[in-house]
Amino acid sequence: MHWFVAEMQTFEESSADHRLTDLYVLLGATGARIGEALALTWDDIDFVESTVYISKAVAMVKGVRTVNATKTGRSRLVAIDAKTCPSTA
Repeated sequence: MHWFVAEMQTFEESSADHRLTDLYVLLGATGARIGEALALTWDDIDFVESTVYISKAVAMVKGVRTVNATKTGRSRLVAIDAKTCPSTA
């Protein structure tokens, strides 16, 4: 399911006080799957270039946390805006 910009803004406003708000903003800004976002490390984020490198995903396999390639097997570099990457503002 894809949201329009206005729908994403409404969601962000209504969840502003939630403990996972930053995760929601990241998911909305990048289109990443939840497992991909949870697999990110600091090395995957370029605060100078305002990009996120998505190359892996977290999954639970028989109760064990595993990190594998993305669902499609492809890596991608995603540009993020100043709201998602505030240190660039």
